[in-house]
Amino acid sequence: MEVSKLLLKLKPFYEELEYTTAQSELERMLMTCFGYSRTDILLNRVELTEAQVQTVMAMVRRRLNREPLQYILGVQNFYGRDFLVGPEVLIPRFDTEKSVEVILRNLKSTARFLELGCGSGAVAVTVQLETGANVAAADISEAALEMTKRNATRLGADVTVIRSDLFCGVTGTFDVIYSNPPYIPTKDMAALQDEVKHEPALALDGGADGLDFYRRIAADAAPYLVSDGVLIFEIGSGQAEAVSDILAAQGYTTSVFLDMEDRPRVILGKRGETHV
Repeated sequence: MEVSKLLLKLKPFYEELEYTTAQSELERMLMTCFGYSRTDILLNRVELTEAQVQTVMAMVRRRLNREPLQYILGVQNFYGRDFLVGPEVLIPRFDTEKSVEVILRNLKSTARFLELGCGSGAVAVTVQLETGANVAAADISEAALEMTKRNATRLGADVTVIRSDLFCGVTGTFDVIYSNPPYIPTKDMAALQDEVKHEPALALDGGADGLDFYRRIAADAAPYLVSDGVLIFEIGSGQAEAVSDILAAQGYTTSVFLDMEDRPRVILGKRGETHV
């Protein structure tokens, strides 16, 4: 079957799905599962076998149950690399690449870096590969740590994984500590997009006001930072002022960084001076 014919067959299904199109998802399915180039797909130079068509239709049926395409395909691209993902970890978002940019700006190759709540390991692995730094990745979820290990091994990154509830299992000091913690207020969890509800609640629910983990990390981080170390958070929509206040209450001076849509996305805290 030609791609154009399959696309016509899929379009009625995708009328039920928000935030995506049959064209974009079919391209990702064909490129990831069968290795076709986007150029050949767009130029309709691909002739699909019946088995391939059935594979695509099976994936589409899963999508109609609002299962994220990233989980169906088992991979998500982040900072130019493909990371393994599954329902045991949060799907890495493009917005989080802004966190990586801020981290890289503040991390030397000889530095020590800690990520709290590493999930798939996308940030920790990326930082290690980009800088060569000494990287540790901590998570309370054993399944998440296993995914981080798989991604580190697959991509050739040297990352130490730590089973830890935030700092409980962490030892030593670090030049940069980073976290993209759960930040959805508990009352908003039920209203999340259906696809997001497939992701682990452990990585989403940030307590009554969404700020529980920011408070805990900011309160406990100082002994784990070198004297001129920095604490970096990714934040959710509308949280910049509140998280800045949390850091300020612990003696940090903060800088806020905007994402590609000019929304506050990353906050850096440093004791005693402004950092840009």
